[in-house]
Amino acid sequence: MSRYLLDTGPLTGLLLGRTGMAHFVRRLVENDDALTSVLVFGEIVECIRGMEDETALEESLHEPAGNVIPLPVTISETTR
Repeated sequence: MSRYLLDTGPLTGLLLGRTGMAHFVRRLVENDDALTSVLVFGEIVECIRGMEDETALEESLHEPAGNVIPLPVTISETTR
């Protein structure tokens, strides 16, 4: 089984409805092949702060988040 670590860019693309990225990421999420860090979600929330539709975007972030496996972050992992 292959799993893919999603960073801020792909998940933000999904959230903002970027067609190509949304299609790619949705497929990974639906197949339970997507991994990410809780830090990525924090970066996305920081990115959408101040946008006109901030509340709606933050709420829609929870939909894919429920199917993405969050990885714990440790200090040793951040220094690799």
